[in-house]
Amino acid sequence: MDMFARTGGLNFPYHDRPWNLISIYGCGDAELLTPETTKVFEEMGCENFLSLDFWDITPEWIAKRNNPDEWDDATLFNKDHAHQVLSFLRKIQKEKYDSVLLAHCHAGISRSGAIGTFACDYCGLDYNAFIKENSCIMANPHVLKILHNSTRKKPINGWHDGCDFSDQGAILMPPWTR
Repeated sequence: MDMFARTGGLNFPYHDRPWNLISIYGCGDAELLTPETTKVFEEMGCENFLSLDFWDITPEWIAKRNNPDEWDDATLFNKDHAHQVLSFLRKIQKEKYDSVLLAHCHAGISRSGAIGTFACDYCGLDYNAFIKENSCIMANPHVLKILHNSTRKKPINGWHDGCDFSDQGAILMPPWTR
């Protein structure tokens, strides 16, 4: 997303339709949504923005560290973040036309993968098509758990975990479990 902002949207794949952006940063990452980048994204057709600041870790990951107290300043995904995501999704759903939702984070795998997986389920989209388009997702389980617990709306097809399966049938393990 940073590259699209710097190039004014050169080669941006969704130039022909409205789109929405959830941008996630934290743990030393710079916030993507500045007044300058927001202006560029609006010119590229982005209609709604949400910026979230949290780290790509889980409480379980912190507990396994030699000195968990060193992580007191870590920003975990929380209920406030979840309510912001839900409000954002509800706002998008009220629009009278279809649009694209982009979830962006540093690697595009875990934090944004969890938001995308949740949005897919919450909005009743085809999970198989979603995971085929986003095969590298290894959704942060803490983010998914908080999001799932923040809504009473249960999807017809159940909640998904956002994990891709390799050709050998083994689950690819998210980086925080290593």
